Amino acid sequence: IGGHRMAVQIEPNTIYSMDEVCEMFKVSQPTLTKWVREYGLIGQTAAGGVRGYRFFVGQNLLEFFGKQSNHETAHV
Repeated sequence: IGGHRMAVQIEPNTIYSMDEVCEMFKVSQPTLTKWVREYGLIGQTAAGGVRGYRFFVGQNLLEFFGKQSNHETAHV
């Protein structure tokens, strides 16, 4: 997506904030939101539906970027 090619270490059982994911992949929040809405990246919202707060489980990031086993490096 977007031609990004870099090595990022993602732990499958770690929870990442939207800001952390944006920093890891060097993208803006609108881009990350687009990945959720249009490309199927799974992001969770905080309990109570706090507007604007979304977090991501490492395993979902790995699967989104085509990695399926533990402790792999995602190349995006």
